[in-house]
Amino acid sequence: MRKFILLLVMLVSVTAFSQTAYKGQGDQKISAGVNPLGNRNSLKLTYDYGISEPFSIGAGVSLITGGKYSEDFYIYARGDFHFASYLEIPRQWDLYTGAELGAIGSETFNIGFHIAARYAITNSIAVYTELGSNGAIGVSFSL
Repeated sequence: MRKFILLLVMLVSVTAFSQTAYKGQGDQKISAGVNPLGNRNSLKLTYDYGISEPFSIGAGVSLITGGKYSEDFYIYARGDFHFASYLEIPRQWDLYTGAELGAIGSETFNIGFHIAARYAITNSIAVYTELGSNGAIGVSFSL
């Protein structure tokens, strides 16, 4: 019985601590989220690609459903700096900050910034929150 309990504890430990929120170079994520706060509500879809341990680049689109740009699209490029690997925190966490550069509709140029956290539930699914000009809460999927 003790061997079974020890094996079960080891299996749960390996499973619980094997998730990695950001793997660095070659890591690919698709994220879907919603921003229900502020004067610019939006539905958000992003793609990120890890170009090195701390850096990722990507693109996104948001459907803005409230505020000045109601019912318009925000299409943007984004870059993130992932600093969790420098902080000696569990691998399930990815802390990052970044910037976005894009256009809202056909007339408005936009620069945005965010600070964010992602927590890996499994090796392929994570939850995230981004706080900033185009923030969101949602789910990320590893490709």
